[in-house]
Order: sequence, then structure tokens, then C-alpha cells
Amino acid sequence: MINVGTAITSALTKIVGNQPRPVFVAWFNEIVQDILRQPREWKFLDEPLTLVITNNQITLPAGVSEIVSIHAGTFFFSRKNQLSDEEANAIDNSGVSLLDQTFGEPIPPQYQGYTLDAAGKVVTFHPAIQTVASATVTAMADITAPYADNQDTIFPDAFSNLFITGLRMSFYDQDKDGRYTKESMLYQYQMSQMKAWDNRRKALPKLNNHGYIRGVP
Repeated sequence: MINVGTAITSALTKIVGNQPRPVFVAWFNEIVQDILRQPREWKFLDEPLTLVITNNQITLPAGVSEIVSIHAGTFFFSRKNQLSDEEANAIDNSGVSLLDQTFGEPIPPQYQGYTLDAAGKVVTFHPAIQTVASATVTAMADITAPYADNQDTIFPDAFSNLFITGLRMSFYDQDKDGRYTKESMLYQYQMSQMKAWDNRRKALPKLNNHGYIRGVP
């Protein structure tokens, strides 16, 4: 994983000029936010968790921003299986089986879905899962607090060149250096490379039982 201090030191080896080190830490965190603002779901942010199901519920730990998928025994839920309170009440109280919105066919009751509480931390299954002791949850890691100097991050080493280039770019921009344009172009190119690298780590779309491609987030 990338260390903030190591990335800054690497960037400084190719920079002639003076800026307080805390400024580079601030620039590092700006790059973090730029990566997170990209319109995509980064695979490296997926965090697998094994959680115990208690009274038909699982509680997500701190550091999780949202659910990607849930595996509970033979059950699999993606985000499209999240139910509104009205849908959950209909399932629990009357055994209503929702229709698949794509094909208008009843969804088997055991695959109905789940609800989240207002805080987005407690998952409740509908209808209740009676025989499964634990669930594997793939969740999105939450990055809220800024990183500090010499702190390890959750960014894989593959992002190193992007961070180093971004730090040089920020320095040249601050210094009104003509090399800013070149570094900016290199930064955008490396960002596109990281998106391609991330895509290669994701599962390929699969055919569903109707012969249509099932989308991959």
C-alpha cells in the first residue's frame, strides 16, 4: 500500500524549489479526492467482511460507506435487492412476491432482499433467513478523514506513479512553472491507465438465465 511520506519524498527528488512539507500532504489528499470523484466504483475500495447474522440482521462496522453485495449461504444479494420499507412490510406481512422489473416474473421469496436502517449500518433480510449463521459482505471502504504524513493508505502500489505525478503537477501549478502542462497531461494519462488496470480486476459480465448480459458495477 502507498505511504504518504514515501510518495512525497519520491516527488521531491524531481522538484527544484521549496514548499513546506505539509503543503505536499494537502496536495496528496487533493489527489485522493480526485480519484474518488471519478465516476466509477474502484475495485480496490471493495472490502470483504464476514459478519454473523443475529436475529436475521447483520451490523456493518465503521469504515464502510455502502454495500456492494451480500453472500449469505446460498443467498446472494446485490444493491438492486435493497427493498423499501413498504416492500419489506408487504413481504413480511402477506408473503407478497415482488415482480422482476426486467421480465415481470415473480422473484422466488427466498431471494427477496434486504433493508437498511436510517444510518445505513444494520441489514435486515426479508423474508427472514433462518438457517444461515454468517454472511460475507462486500462493502465499499469509506475514506473520510485526510491522510497524514508518513501514514499508510489503502491505495495499492499501482497508484504510486499517479500520486507522484499529481504532486509534481500541483507544485508546478503553485510555482507557475511551464512544466505544469506536461505534468497535467501525464497525470490524466496515468489516471486513464489506472481505470484500465481497475477494470481488468473486475469480473466479466455474465449471462443470466434469460440469455441477457447481467451488468457488472
